[in-house]
Amino acid sequence: MVAERIARIGLFKQVLCITHLPQIACMADTQFYIDKYTEDEHTVTRIKKLVAGEQLNEIARMASGSDISAASLENAMEMLNNAKMKKGKLKRELT
Repeated sequence: MVAERIARIGLFKQVLCITHLPQIACMADTQFYIDKYTEDEHTVTRIKKLVAGEQLNEIARMASGSDISAASLENAMEMLNNAKMKKGKLKRELT
């Protein structure tokens, strides 16, 4: 329900949401991966816009951890497909 409410707001406003939950991330129109690490005693933050295949892998990783399996990829694909259907339904209802 939280993801659907964020998507509903996103139809009218720009929404920036930082999450570790795949259920929320799969509703994103655009997904970024943020990586923070230390290099030569400096903190470095990297931000990368994910393309479709990368988004699928990231949703699978968020749901199952670093060991991405065929089952976790299938689950991630189902989540993304369901999110696409829900967002389409929201758009039709509100426009």
